[in-house]
Amino acid sequence: MAAQAAVALQKKIFSRWVSQKISRVTGKAIDDCVKAMTDGLTLIALLEALSEKKCTARLVKAPKMRPQVLENATAAIAFAKECGVQLRLWPSNSDLVDGVEQQVLGLIWGIMQRFMKFTDEEGHGADLNAKDALMTWCQNTTRGYPDVHLDNWKTSWHDGMALCAIIHKYRPSLINWESLERTNKKVNIQAAMHAAHKYFMLEQYITPDEFLKLDDNSMVVYVSEYYYGISEQRKLDLAGRRISKVIKLTKDNDALRATYEARSEELLQRISQAGSALSDYTIDNTMEGAKTRLNKFYDYKMAEKSDIMIAQLDLEALFNTIATILTHNHRPEFVPHHKLCDIANAMAGLEEVEQKKKVALHAELNRQLKLQKLNEHHEKRTNKIEAWISAKQEYLSTPPPVTSASTAQLQLRLLKAFDQELAQIGTTHVTPLVKLGKELAAGKYQNLKDVTIREQRVEQGLQDLKLTSAALLPVLNDLCAIYDYQQWVKDTLAGMEDLLFGFTLEEVLAFEKSLSDLSSTYTKDSKAKMSAFKDYEAHMDSVPTLDPDYKAGVIGLVESITNELEGGIQSTKAIYEAELELQKQKDRKCKAFADLVEPLVAMITANKAKITAPGLTFETQLALVEERIAALDDDGASLPEIAAAFTELEESGITNITHTSVTLRDAELMWQQWQSFLTKKKAMLMEEIARSATFGVTPAQIEEIQSTFTQFDRNQSGMLDMKELRACLYSLGEEKTSKEIEQIMTEYGSADGMSLDNFKQFMISHLAVSDTRDDILASFRQISRSDVSTTVKHDYLEAVIPPQDMQYIKETAKLTAKSGEYDYVEWTNTPTNFALVTNSPRQPKMFLMFCDACQKYTLKRICDLCHAPTRSAHPARFSPEDKFSKARVTIKRRYGILPTQLPQQAI
Repeated sequence: MAAQAAVALQKKIFSRWVSQKISRVTGKAIDDCVKAMTDGLTLIALLEALSEKKCTARLVKAPKMRPQVLENATAAIAFAKECGVQLRLWPSNSDLVDGVEQQVLGLIWGIMQRFMKFTDEEGHGADLNAKDALMTWCQNTTRGYPDVHLDNWKTSWHDGMALCAIIHKYRPSLINWESLERTNKKVNIQAAMHAAHKYFMLEQYITPDEFLKLDDNSMVVYVSEYYYGISEQRKLDLAGRRISKVIKLTKDNDALRATYEARSEELLQRISQAGSALSDYTIDNTMEGAKTRLNKFYDYKMAEKSDIMIAQLDLEALFNTIATILTHNHRPEFVPHHKLCDIANAMAGLEEVEQKKKVALHAELNRQLKLQKLNEHHEKRTNKIEAWISAKQEYLSTPPPVTSASTAQLQLRLLKAFDQELAQIGTTHVTPLVKLGKELAAGKYQNLKDVTIREQRVEQGLQDLKLTSAALLPVLNDLCAIYDYQQWVKDTLAGMEDLLFGFTLEEVLAFEKSLSDLSSTYTKDSKAKMSAFKDYEAHMDSVPTLDPDYKAGVIGLVESITNELEGGIQSTKAIYEAELELQKQKDRKCKAFADLVEPLVAMITANKAKITAPGLTFETQLALVEERIAALDDDGASLPEIAAAFTELEESGITNITHTSVTLRDAELMWQQWQSFLTKKKAMLMEEIARSATFGVTPAQIEEIQSTFTQFDRNQSGMLDMKELRACLYSLGEEKTSKEIEQIMTEYGSADGMSLDNFKQFMISHLAVSDTRDDILASFRQISRSDVSTTVKHDYLEAVIPPQDMQYIKETAKLTAKSGEYDYVEWTNTPTNFALVTNSPRQPKMFLMFCDACQKYTLKRICDLCHAPTRSAHPARFSPEDKFSKARVTIKRRYGILPTQLPQQAI
């Protein structure tokens, strides 16, 4: 009974293995492998599926008689031998047809050994059998777990700890390792079976009691279910990670786009509000008001304008980050509602409004300064006229001392001179005074009332003098042309003292011609005045009573008046030259500041454009960024000079800086933003380069790859041959055929084998989380377990995709009305995912594909005729006439013979 139970259990295990292999070809499940083999055709189908070779024997497809069945069984046994299956005792055709359990199970075990061990097509490497290879994988997986010691295929497994450790290694959440006890064998086994069903959907087709009764061969077959299930699940996990990465990238990009749109809208509103505020040209018509508004303008430049500039730079950095991420990940270009050029144009408009505002404010300040100066001149002229009025009132109030005709005549001439002087004072003093008053009124001078009161006092004083003079006119009528000339000179010199040369270099330069014309006019007028008494010496000579001293005094008086006029003109020219030199010094200081600050601004602008230029790789951008970081000290060496030059401008009282619109604060902000931009850009680029270097492979996976390579490099040569490579990949959960191993070695290795670096490169490219459109579609096909369907079930996705990403798929993917499954093709082709994206330039290879519906080879993922998804056609069967076949050329070069000329060999 015990023997029968053991055979029944082994048949159960073997039947499941056979069913898994043959269902891929026939689509039918096998419940009893012994019974299924009785027609011979099932055995041939199994061998064809495993060997990828077609049986050429003549078969009876629908046998009705025993001889026909025996004929098929004979052909099946012969085909097994042809495929390299080795047995000590072969079953007969009748054993197969009659379902002799021991013989049939022995044949199946031989088939398992043939197709589960690491040998090449020539049969080399038989020492790497299936048991050892699978045991190596189990030992590697459970390394580091306490109470797990694998050294045989029976007792080492009976406590269930090894099975639980294998599950816990890849899905810790499915096994509570701390709660396991070695003594609870059946509980541990049941926990492992339950977790295996959740992890890779391995149904519990045997009980814990049956598990404890498995023999070595059955245990190997059962544990291989875990290997194949975990290997397949790891591929599904990879597909899930690939899809999750796309979802994360899409969500992050959407968030960045939304942030850009919100910030750009907010920045444009701030620019618009600032421009509207600056467009208000209201004035207070006072000196204090002009200064206050100018100070408010510069406060705006220091605070609000600086914040706007920082916001613009941050927005530019955000856009460049979005563009860099989209370009690197081959996503459609981001076209925002408000482009950077729109922001730049708005900023340019704001700069233009600022410049107009600054000019208007300085013009108002200069106007107030001019009005203040004009008021001072008005007050000075008023004081002079009032002093003259006061002196003349004293003169007129004193009776003239007349003792003789000559003195009476003298007093008369003095009075006439006074009358003329009184009339002239209206032209030379009062008229300019009134003109100044009108100019102050036209300029809406803030203290215009004081100006009016002064003019009224002067007018009243002159009126009083006229009345007094009119009363004395009959008595006195005397005038002296010399004194008239002297008074003219004094008035002229007083007028020259009040000259305004201008407030800027341009105004002072423009006044040079006016000064020259004024000097010529004064010289001409002086000659005209002197012509009125040109014969005064002769007249004095004709008067005998005049002594020489008196004459000499008069002549000296005339000469002193002339010299005084000439000296006054020269003094005015000297004052003008001093003012001109002062304005030139101020202009040179402005030019010196501009020559320092403009190159710094140009350097920052040019280098930022160079770094963010489209089409640059991450490595090129990083090299440019590091180059600029290394040159920061040199690039910023001019900042102290700029600060010193600006301080000199402030100390010189210069508020209107010519030759540049950039202030010290602007330069310092730009430099700070430039340093911040370089630091952030470097960190982002290094992160992207590091992510690209491993293509999403985790450090733990890299460590596992390296340790496994060392373990299977048996001769410590630093190279893996093809046998070692196949065993190594098997232990990592990757089962490859001989042809696949040879193809991998050709692409990544050499004639001497594969080095550790090349092995890492292959594994990284194999495990990498790639996210091109074709990769994502392939991942969905893998998860959907169909190469033809364009939809995937919710349960399949939920098993490998995190909840937050699954929620995103629920919100964005379309459910088909017919099947209620997600249409992953339509989801993948949405504009924010891959609709406009081609394959990555890092994957230039094209693979041969096959359309099952049309039975046609193609290089495209979607069939041109029926538009159905295609599947990989490798290893492809090439026509013998295809002289360009890579496979034929490679074999011809290696062996000197065409593939069609090779002898028939077992695979």
